[in-house]
Amino acid sequence: GAAAVAARLSGEPPRRGTGPGRDAVRTRRLLVRDPKPFARGARRLQLIRRAARGAARRHVLARLLEIQSRLLDVGSAVATPLQSSSTAEWKARRVEFAETHITRLEGWIDEYDESLPPLTTFILPSGGKTAVHLHQARTVCRRAERRVVPLVRDGDCDQAVGRYLNRLSDFLYAAARYAAQ
Repeated sequence: GAAAVAARLSGEPPRRGTGPGRDAVRTRRLLVRDPKPFARGARRLQLIRRAARGAARRHVLARLLEIQSRLLDVGSAVATPLQSSSTAEWKARRVEFAETHITRLEGWIDEYDESLPPLTTFILPSGGKTAVHLHQARTVCRRAERRVVPLVRDGDCDQAVGRYLNRLSDFLYAAARYAAQ
C-alpha cells in the first residue's frame, strides 16, 4: 500500500511485505515446502479465460465464465486457514464453499458425456485451440488439486474445495472432448 511505497522511497525497509518466502495474506515466513502458495496456483486456472475466448458454443462459454468466478471463491477458501487461531468465525463462514457448485459441475459433466461417443482409446490433447486450452487448464487443475489435498487433510481448507477441483478437472476433460467434436 501507500505506507510500503513511502517506506521504499525513504529507504526504510517495510515492516511487512510479500517478498520472497512470504505469505501474501498473513505476511508470515513460510516453510519452503508449505503447500499454500502452490495451492493458490489455482489462479493459474485462469487459462480458462483463453479457452473461453475460443469457445464457439455459447453455453460452453457461459459455463467457463461461471467457473472462473468460482475459482475466485476457491482462492479465498484456500487463503483463509480454518484451523488458525487468528481466523474469526465470520471469516470462516464467509469463505464456505457451497456443495451446489459441485452438483452443478456434475450435471454439466453428465450432459457432455451423454452427447459424446463412449471412449474406446486413449485421447491426446488436440481438437483445436479451445480443446487444447481446456486440456491445459485440466492439467493445471490437477496440480492445484494435489496441492490442496494436504490443506484439506489438515483441516485448513474446506473439503468441498478439494472435491470441486477434482470435479472441475473432470468437467474440463469432458468439455475438451465436446469442443473437439
